[in-house]
Amino acid sequence: MKFKAVLLLALCVLASISGASFFNDEEIAGSGLDFFLGPKIITDPDDPSNKEYAFFGSLSPEFKLGLFSIGLDLRFQYNISEGRFYSEDWNTVAGVLRKVRFMKVGRKFSKYYFRYGEIKGGFITPGVLISNYNNMTLMDLEKRGLELDLDFGYAGFESMVNDISSPTMLAFRIFVRPLKSLKVPLLSTAQVGFSMAGDLRAPANVQYGEVWNEDAGETVTAVLKDDEGEFLCDYKVLHGWSLDVFAPITKFNILTTGVYAGYSKIPNEGTRINAGAYAHTVFDIKVNLEYRSMNGAGDWNVFDENYEVDKWNYRGSYLSKYDYLLSGIFEDSCSGIFGGISGNIFGKILLSGSYEDMEGPANGVLRLNLDLTRVVDKIKAYLTYSKTMIDHPDDLFTFDERSIFIGNISYALTKFFNISLDYKRIYRYNDEFGIYEPVETLTPAFLFSIDF
Repeated sequence: MKFKAVLLLALCVLASISGASFFNDEEIAGSGLDFFLGPKIITDPDDPSNKEYAFFGSLSPEFKLGLFSIGLDLRFQYNISEGRFYSEDWNTVAGVLRKVRFMKVGRKFSKYYFRYGEIKGGFITPGVLISNYNNMTLMDLEKRGLELDLDFGYAGFESMVNDISSPTMLAFRIFVRPLKSLKVPLLSTAQVGFSMAGDLRAPANVQYGEVWNEDAGETVTAVLKDDEGEFLCDYKVLHGWSLDVFAPITKFNILTTGVYAGYSKIPNEGTRINAGAYAHTVFDIKVNLEYRSMNGAGDWNVFDENYEVDKWNYRGSYLSKYDYLLSGIFEDSCSGIFGGISGNIFGKILLSGSYEDMEGPANGVLRLNLDLTRVVDKIKAYLTYSKTMIDHPDDLFTFDERSIFIGNISYALTKFFNISLDYKRIYRYNDEFGIYEPVETLTPAFLFSIDF
């Protein structure tokens, strides 16, 4: 469609003046302390009159020493509607692990990179099996994952675990530079890589049916349970593998360019073939344009920002992603293009965007990230937005079950006191029915903030 081509062009033009990592967005961490306190309004987007009210508080210190940084999230929540504290923040292993929001050393795609905690743009080269994976999309069930990358010169690896408390999704890539010993400029840095990723506990054979919801006074579609109260489903391994090659073309102080290609296979689903070119210039700006061809059903990425929901109910089909991919409901082969930008402006602004346009209806995917927390003294803002199954310009910024939005803006009243507004459009797990429901949260608050 014409508007998709224009959007891709706009993203690439924008890349020439700005950027951030569409691979793995790196917050600009500093040393400081934030104390966040305010009401939390929880709304059902399908029934805006259905609201819950809570009181939310969080103490969030961050410390940075050289390349090492750590951020904590010491939160408490009191649900006014239910008259109880959300004790799962403190009395479970996952809740205790959530107290460390992130801990990291180095940067993605550097010689060494370690990160524990929030994963907001998980990426394993070449970005087919895992891209833009987010373990923060479930309200009050945010996960704490692990990423570890090392580059030894002649060889290296990337790796990721989705959740330390219950590791189910694992991924790795190993790569070599076969021409490194030639000492030939450019050729010696070419890479050949092999990667694998899989969910070791992917829901399969999930049985959905109509169940009476006493609170709502109506029947709802839910995962059925057996006589012992366990969900009627199996758990199997969903995995795939990729081969990739990266070859630089030019390398100067102000401009580095190169090409890359990859072949990926998902068992019983099909293949993915991609080829593209990239450029890396001043302000850490990265741009790439990629051709993609796919054979088989499903999204281009197997594990992305929607996977935590799609693995149970893929695109509202009431089939798990595993069941959908192995169901034989295969689409015809199709191709398309992907454009993305990345970078870091003066160490203060992170701005990124990417758009994927595959043939066929409702195949557009838009991703945007913005971090302005270090631009001016009085105003701080950040947002993450993604939208899948785009078919028309009107779909781009309409919030529905295909949308994820996380944003915050704050204004400094004094040196230490701020007013803040936090908005999220994510998902909430309903453990009674085994389903994930869209939810909106709005939290106006007072923020006490100190920068060390």
